[in-house]
Amino acid sequence: MSGRRLAVRRATVGDAATLSALAAATFALACPPDSDPDNIAHYVDEELSEQTFTALLDEGSQEVFIVERGARPVGYAMLTFDEEPPAQADPGLEWVYLQRIYVLPDEHGRGAAQGLLAASLRSARARGFQAAWLGTNRHNRRARAFYRRQGFSEMGTREFTLGPEIHCDVVLGRQLEQDTP
Repeated sequence: MSGRRLAVRRATVGDAATLSALAAATFALACPPDSDPDNIAHYVDEELSEQTFTALLDEGSQEVFIVERGARPVGYAMLTFDEEPPAQADPGLEWVYLQRIYVLPDEHGRGAAQGLLAASLRSARARGFQAAWLGTNRHNRRARAFYRRQGFSEMGTREFTLGPEIHCDVVLGRQLEQDTP
C-alpha cells in the first residue's frame, strides 16, 4: 500500500459518511491527552456526524477536501469562509479559517496533510482570500511543527470547549501568496 499515490479532491454531499468516519478516527488525536473520552465521543456524535457533514456540504459556507491513497480515504480538510478571524489578525486582509485538517495516524509524515493543506490554500486564494488562520491544541507539538514548516506563525491563543472542558488552542496564521502551493 505504501506505493499508492495520493490524490486530493473536493468532497461532495455523497462523501458525508466517509467524512464522518474519518472524523471519528482522527478527532481524538487533536485533543489534549487528558481529555475525557466521553467528551470526545459526545463531540464526535454531535459535531462530526454524517448528518452534520451533509448539512455543511449542502450549505456552501465551507469547502471540504478528501485525500485518498489509492481508493482509501486517509484524511480531510475543511475551510470555513464566514468565520471571524481572531483579534490578532491583520484587518487589512481577507482571512479564511482552516477549521479542520485531520489525517489517519498511519498516514502521518507521508504527504497526506501537505496535499490537503496545499489544495485548501490554493482554493482559498482562488476565492480571493489573502490569509488563512487556524487553531490547534497547544499540547499538539506535531501539528504546531507541521504548520510552522508550512509557513504559519503563532498569532495568539483562544479557548476550545469540549463538553465541560476548556482547552487552550494556539492560533496560527499565514498570508497566501499568488503562487500558494
